[in-house]
Amino acid sequence: MIQEAFLLFAYLATGFAHAQETGPRSNRPTTSGEDWTVEIVETVSDPSDSFGIASLGIDTLGVPQVAYETWRGTDWDARTLLWKQKRDGAWQPSELISSEAPTPRGSPERTNYMPAIAVDASGAPHLTYRRRCRDGDPGCATYLYNVIEHATLGGSGEWIRNRVSEGLADQGSSTIQVSPKGIAFVAYRWKTTAANDNIGFVASLDPQGSEWHSPCDIVSAVGNQEHISSALTAGGFPVLTCTTGVPADDSGSKRIGLAISTKTTGSDSVCAFGDLVFLEENKTLLPLGAEIDHIDHSAVAVGGPLGSENRVHVVANGSNNSEATGIYYTFADQDFSSLDSWSTPELIVPDGRHPSISVDSRGAAWIVCQVLDHDIYPRTRVQVVNGYPGQWSEPVEIDSEAGHQRLEWYEPAIVIGRKDRIHVLFNRGMQQLRHAWLDLPIARR
Repeated sequence: MIQEAFLLFAYLATGFAHAQETGPRSNRPTTSGEDWTVEIVETVSDPSDSFGIASLGIDTLGVPQVAYETWRGTDWDARTLLWKQKRDGAWQPSELISSEAPTPRGSPERTNYMPAIAVDASGAPHLTYRRRCRDGDPGCATYLYNVIEHATLGGSGEWIRNRVSEGLADQGSSTIQVSPKGIAFVAYRWKTTAANDNIGFVASLDPQGSEWHSPCDIVSAVGNQEHISSALTAGGFPVLTCTTGVPADDSGSKRIGLAISTKTTGSDSVCAFGDLVFLEENKTLLPLGAEIDHIDHSAVAVGGPLGSENRVHVVANGSNNSEATGIYYTFADQDFSSLDSWSTPELIVPDGRHPSISVDSRGAAWIVCQVLDHDIYPRTRVQVVNGYPGQWSEPVEIDSEAGHQRLEWYEPAIVIGRKDRIHVLFNRGMQQLRHAWLDLPIARR
């Protein structure tokens, strides 16, 4: 667990990061809205229906896959979770993953499956999502709550679904990565008490997810920890970020916590999953949001120019007095638990929210977010920015068609596939899922 004293030290530490060497300006990829191709993935069949949170995955052949929620009217109990993929140039019929809508906590309108998706080396999808605890599941007879489930396609095309953790606790959003060996790494939010959420982590023992290690808490602190994001290092080790509270801060402000796993053993390990361990010394609060009162909704990616393949990039929302300020960015190449290793935070998209990030083969970061349209409030538009630290393109609106465009607060919403094709998934008007892609002028994969 992250100790309060350690968190407070990280937050109060002096000497914000020094800017580090960036990628060459001549390699900075820039685009215009006309460069992007946009297609419809699916449209609701009834005007009273809508789409909820969606997540994007790309297989080794560059084929996109999506996991997404459908809502029938306002009936939360009728919500379903679906998966579909594109083959031979066309989106295939969707397949049902779950029809057990999560148990409401507060307003039913805020009840979501919160799907996350990753694709393994064989092209098989791995989904995590929350669902209602079934009658007959451990604990369900005495307490209705939500559990995290993992689903993947078996060799004969059948869906294999297994519960990630048997812990009797209300579980929320999740994020998933799959190692080159096919092992699933899942981080998730779970409620300890009515006023506190922790961030748990667990790894599968087999590629199908039929067996799992015992989970542990990566973050345990007073308040609600939330908005988890994950990535893998070049060696296949998970990196996690989340929104977490700041000890001894009566204002209730949030900061971004980071944890990086390693193969090195140590006496201060938080938990171990075979050869993989998280060490207390490899966790910190990032130097984001020093001049603002609240920061959340982080996203993390790993990759960089030659020699910096394990560069860790983090983006997050920043706000003042509950008003959107924009998307902040920082990165580090090593010594991730030292604040001096992190670059000076940059505001790269004013008024941006809900960021997702990926890195191309040259080490350039690509960030998608939704941006408030001040001309038609409260409409938002999906925009993409790309480049290197200190060398960013202007934000580009990738779909000029009118309407309210949004990225749900979940991610990933941007994934880079074969030959550096940039893929983005977004929601238009809550009633149409759209997929946009861009091919860089010179493919480097």
